Amino acid sequence: MNDPLSDWVRPLSEVENQFLQVLLTQFKLQPKQEKGVRLIVRAKSGTSAIWRRGAVARIRREIAQFDVKAPLIQQRLDDLLLKGNKEPYPFNDAEFRFRYASGGVLPVINLRGKNYFCLFYREIFPVGWNIANGYCDSSDELLHPVKAQEREFREELIIVDSRNRRRYVPPGELGHRHEPPDCALARDLWKLQFDGMGFPPLEDYEMALEWILGPDSIDAEIDERHGHTDNCFLSINTGDFGIEVDNIVKLRLAGDPVFCDGEVLSGGLLDRVVGLFEVEPFTVQLKDGAKEFRPDILYRGGRQYEREDFDEVRQAFLDSPVLKHEPGQPPGAMEKPLDLCPATRHIIERYLYLDAAALSTQPRPSGGASVDIFISFHSQDADLASKVFRHLQGKKGRSVFFSNESLHQADFGHAIDRALDEAKYLVAVVTRPEYLERPYVRFEWWSFYNDILAKRKPEAQLLAFVPQGVELRDLPRAFRINNVFRADPASLEPELKRLDAAVS
Repeated sequence: MNDPLSDWVRPLSEVENQFLQVLLTQFKLQPKQEKGVRLIVRAKSGTSAIWRRGAVARIRREIAQFDVKAPLIQQRLDDLLLKGNKEPYPFNDAEFRFRYASGGVLPVINLRGKNYFCLFYREIFPVGWNIANGYCDSSDELLHPVKAQEREFREELIIVDSRNRRRYVPPGELGHRHEPPDCALARDLWKLQFDGMGFPPLEDYEMALEWILGPDSIDAEIDERHGHTDNCFLSINTGDFGIEVDNIVKLRLAGDPVFCDGEVLSGGLLDRVVGLFEVEPFTVQLKDGAKEFRPDILYRGGRQYEREDFDEVRQAFLDSPVLKHEPGQPPGAMEKPLDLCPATRHIIERYLYLDAAALSTQPRPSGGASVDIFISFHSQDADLASKVFRHLQGKKGRSVFFSNESLHQADFGHAIDRALDEAKYLVAVVTRPEYLERPYVRFEWWSFYNDILAKRKPEAQLLAFVPQGVELRDLPRAFRINNVFRADPASLEPELKRLDAAVS
C-alpha cells in the first residue's frame, strides 16, 4: 500500500480481527422525532480499517494538522447528541477521519446501598478512565455493534465474591460452556491467580442486572450487507476521532465482590486498575469541570485497595511485565493521566442528561418514611398490583413502595434502588409466571433475593401474589421456597388478609 499508515491501517477485507475499526470520512446524523439520533454509515471492502492495538495514537498524530477543524465539528456533534438539536448533520471531510466503531458498556454498580460508576484505567491513547469497551472483531460486529458491546462486557468485567464462593455471570450464561476464546482464557488465568491466593472453588452465579436503553439507532452498510441497531447511546468525539456505540447496565451486588479486568494481552492478563466512583460526588466533580478523578474503591490483582493506595497501585500496573507498548505508541508522558477518556466522559454526560433528576432529592413514599414493603409487577398487572398496594398501604404506620403511586419524578432508578435496600418484604404481583422473567421485574426480585442469600437482609422475605390457576412448579425456585398467595380473581379479600398478616 502507498498509504503512509499502511503499518496501521489496511483494507477492511484484509483485517477482520480483534482490533477492527473502519476509518470514515463520511457519515450522517439524523435527529429522531423525539429523543436521540440515527447514525447512517456506509463502507466498502476496500475502505481503510485499523488492525493493530495502539494504532489510534499513530493515526491521531497524522490528523493533528487538521485540529483547527475539531472544535467546529465537535460543536455540531454536541448540538445533536447532548443538546437535542433537530438539524441533520451530514459529515463529509476527506481530511478528518473517524473510527467506526467501538462498542462499550458503562456499568453502574449498586453496592452496600450506594451507586458507583465502574471504570478501567487505560494506559494507551486516549489515557485515563475508560468504560468496558473495545474494537469490533468482525465486519458482522461493525454491522451490529451491540454484539461488540455484549462481548466486551462479558470479557472485561470479572466479578467474584470469595466469601460467598461466587463468580457472577450475566443472565443466560449460567452453565454456558461456549465462551469467546479471550473470555475463556481470562477466566482460566484468573482462576489460577485465585487458586494461588487461597480462594475457595467458585461457582457461577447469576448477577442481577438491568439494561438502560439508549435513544439512538444505527443503520450500517458494508458493500451489500446491512445492519440495524436500536436502543443505544452514540458517542462521537474529535478528541480520539471515535464513533462509539455504548449502553449502560445497572448491577446490584451483595456481599464483598472483587472486580477484575478480563482483558488479555499477549497471552497474559492485562490486569488494569478497576475503580469504583460514587455517582453523586463524581457527578458534582464532573459539573465543576474536573480533569482528575480518583476512585473511592479500587481493585487490582484480585484484591481491594483503599483510595489512598491509588498512586502505588497505578504505578505497579504501569510497571507490569505484560504491559508492552506497541510501535508508534507515544512514550510515558501523559498530559491528563487521571482524566476520563473522551468516550467515557460523553456516555456519562449523556446518562446524566437523560436522567436529569440524578442529583435531586430522592423521592420517598408516605412522607419520607422508610419502605417496609416493595411491590414488584409487570405493566400488564398494574390493576391487580394497585389493589394489593391499596390494601397493604391501608395499615397505619406501614410504608409500601408501588412505583405507579410512589414515584413522581424522572429519577426512577435511584428511587427503586433505595426502596429495594430498605424494604423488609418484596411482594411480586403477577398473573402469568413468565412475567417474572421480564427484565425489570426480574431485576427487582432477583436483587432482593440476592440480598437475602448474602445475609445482607437475613430477616427479609420474598413473597408472590398470583391467581389461583398458577402452579408452583411454574414459578422460579426462589418463590417455590417462600410464601405464595394464590387468590380467586373474583374474591381477593381472603388472600389479601393472609398477605397482610404475613407482612405485619
